Amino acid sequence: MLRPHRSAKLLALALLLANSVGIASAADRAGEYSVRGAGAQRCEAYVLAVNENRPELGAYIGYIDGHLTATSRLTTGVFDVSPFILPGPFAAIVANICRQAPSQLFEVAVRGGIEALVRVRVAAASPIVEMTVDDNRMSLRVETLRAVQARLRALNLLREQPDGRFGASTQEALRRYQTANRLPVTGLPDPDTIIALLVRQ
Repeated sequence: MLRPHRSAKLLALALLLANSVGIASAADRAGEYSVRGAGAQRCEAYVLAVNENRPELGAYIGYIDGHLTATSRLTTGVFDVSPFILPGPFAAIVANICRQAPSQLFEVAVRGGIEALVRVRVAAASPIVEMTVDDNRMSLRVETLRAVQARLRALNLLREQPDGRFGASTQEALRRYQTANRLPVTGLPDPDTIIALLVRQ
């Protein structure tokens, strides 16, 4: 079951930032376009599927993955539009957006989530770093971890140069940042922390 992340407020701010950046879109001359599959459902249906772990949740996750893939494929200079390897964190972000506007189309919420993460898109392929702290796990690409480290260094929380390796100093810097910003203290670059560090800056 998808657990909602604490990042709903952060995402609201991220969406405001995204409106000033935006991703180009296309439609007919009237600005209309066909929405198919799960994207044509209302957000409230997705939230219900998440909350009750309904069978149709798989269709929504498939729609999200397809949308992310298509955006990555069609956007110049982007390897992956999402910094998250697995669909769970982004799906939880979309759920938070849907909770704020239950009557909007699911497709609009997915697009809003993508636009909110435009600052943390992955420009080039890089290896995946698997991180475990206590019972928590996170997977990110080296490029995204370097961006996290660079931001921690800019905030004087990390002394080492960004190298894309998850060591004790990066973990401790993340803990200090999370504590100072009232985030769950995981010591990992989890979705809430990535949004706070890289999207909200």
